[in-house]
Amino acid sequence: MQTNKFLSSLNAQCYNEEGWFIPLKQALKDVSDKEFDFKPDKRLHSIRELVNHILFWNERWLMRMKGKEPASFNKSNELTFKDSTKSLTKKQLTNRLLKNFNEWEKELSKCKEEKMNRILFKGTEYSAKWSEFISSMILHNAYHLGQIMILKKYFK
Repeated sequence: MQTNKFLSSLNAQCYNEEGWFIPLKQALKDVSDKEFDFKPDKRLHSIRELVNHILFWNERWLMRMKGKEPASFNKSNELTFKDSTKSLTKKQLTNRLLKNFNEWEKELSKCKEEKMNRILFKGTEYSAKWSEFISSMILHNAYHLGQIMILKKYFK
């Protein structure tokens, strides 16, 4: 199997294809706006904040995948959870997430093996191939999907 097809399959399992776990699209479907902003403890993130964080990083890396450089971000990762999208409803934010996952799907489907093997940030501590980075991003998404599923248990 080609690398791009393998990564595309993993990405789909995280977002919209049910497999061993419920995908993000389905997990968010029955969450109300109130539940979307619920925090069981001030030290934990709400579903909205988790979605915001996933979007922040996925949008930045999608820009890079398309050959564009996002604005510099030299701040704490914690700020990526904070809501720059507070004015958006749950539906608007989840639609933005859907659009991002669909864009990733398009980019992965046309990505050549040569690019997948290209080293990012050569000579830095973050040096990795595109394929390695994308697999880490997908794992990152799955990790936060797990957090969302735990938060949903508070609503049952």
